Amino acid sequence: MTKQKRALAYTLAVLGLGGWAVLMTVRSVNVSRANRALIAAVHAGNLAEVQALLAGGANPNAADRAWHSALWLAAYYGHAAVVTALVDHGANVNFRDENGFTPLMWATEEGHTAAVRALLMKGADVRLRGDQGETVLGYTTDARHREIAKLLQEARARR
Repeated sequence: MTKQKRALAYTLAVLGLGGWAVLMTVRSVNVSRANRALIAAVHAGNLAEVQALLAGGANPNAADRAWHSALWLAAYYGHAAVVTALVDHGANVNFRDENGFTPLMWATEEGHTAAVRALLMKGADVRLRGDQGETVLGYTTDARHREIAKLLQEARARR
């Protein structure tokens, strides 16, 4: 237990709420561990582990220390099945990072067609812009993005 948690536990014990302090401490440690494990599993693209952690209560909107959400990481690394699992468990499909970029923008920029397709099927908004006005279609400029550009244009036409 950290010094801060000990101080909180002591204060709550003095107030007659000691049991709650222990419960709060244990729960925050367990949730934190589960979320860290989820981020690691997403980074590795380990779908079975991601599903097990989500079923065990890990937060599908968990973020790493750089504030990249689990879905952001799955999209960035092109783990389409993990993208689907996270969104099915409540991950925000239009999560914005510190620059206003969405998972769809990152999957597009990295050329991950299957992840782009999964995000679009789960309702990712093709019209969102980054903080500097960037659009998802702006990331489809090189040859490896032709199929993605077609998917995005079709999705935009449907909305």
